[in-house]
Amino acid sequence: MFSLNSLRRVFSRHIPARAAFAALLCLTVFLFLACPMEGGGGGGGGFVDNHKLNASLIGTWKDPEYLDRFIITSTKLTRDWGEGFIEYAGTIKYVSNFSNTAGVIIIEYDADHKPTYYDSFDNYGDPEHIVPLKGNFIGIYYKELQSGSVEMSVAYGDGGAEENTLQKAQAAFTQGKSGDYVSWWGGPYTKQ
Repeated sequence: MFSLNSLRRVFSRHIPARAAFAALLCLTVFLFLACPMEGGGGGGGGFVDNHKLNASLIGTWKDPEYLDRFIITSTKLTRDWGEGFIEYAGTIKYVSNFSNTAGVIIIEYDADHKPTYYDSFDNYGDPEHIVPLKGNFIGIYYKELQSGSVEMSVAYGDGGAEENTLQKAQAAFTQGKSGDYVSWWGGPYTKQ
């Protein structure tokens, strides 16, 4: 079995101390530069998330095939189906940008604009079959952001994907976990 003592014996018998130190230092620097770091590193720069809403997202985004749209301001996000039917709306509490063209926006629902879930499609509209929300925080993922289009999807899970605190929402709605919550993307939405 290879151990630190084995390494010490090899270096002490065959390589002078300065050369061993230099080799170890070079190896450490190489590994540091070669390993990816949070924020898209690789040692050579790359994308760094500032956790601010990408200004290109601000506006009204409409799906040309359906009636739904997202209305995004610097502080609010609303999803509606036209003609005044708001599915949900809330205050933007946190943004995680995965790149310049993708990320997740976490909102806290407005008290008067929360979604309603039912225990089955057959019971849709029956107030006796409403499933209570698990929390007030939800993530809305976006990708393929270009000057006039974007694909978007609200996080989805059986019984609702909402979290009851912002900290739990930040831990849940990440790039690495997006596949747990998104199986279908809406759009591409076009900017109005």
